[in-house]
Amino acid sequence: MSMGYGGASATIIDEEVLAKVCPNELKVFLDLVEANEEYDIDSEFFASELVCGDVARDDENGGEAIAKAYTDLCNAFEKATKLSLEFAVHDCDNSGDAYDDVDGHFWCVDNVYQKTPEAIEFEKQFGSIQNVSYVQFG
Repeated sequence: MSMGYGGASATIIDEEVLAKVCPNELKVFLDLVEANEEYDIDSEFFASELVCGDVARDDENGGEAIAKAYTDLCNAFEKATKLSLEFAVHDCDNSGDAYDDVDGHFWCVDNVYQKTPEAIEFEKQFGSIQNVSYVQFG
């Protein structure tokens, strides 16, 4: 099988914007991840484990608390904005390109491909939602 770059895109918000919407829930999540030596917030492996639910099964390393904090954050965001939130990570050095718009962890927002009334209201209250592009090698 041949290897090559494939295009990817995401609709994102800055973490500072997320902190305006869900300050307490974001702080709890970030504090738990930072306090846990087992997890690196900028690791693509951590992001896939978190989103797939595997972190929740890691009771020994505090994964259950991290997964709950992530779920609480996503639920609070959706309740406040009517938009869905997801955590993602992109590593330009190992699976991307120097010209990618993202590197490290970022927050994806769904339901904004065409600006819904909720997205318009979100931007009025909290700031812009951005579309970014990057490539991945695989």
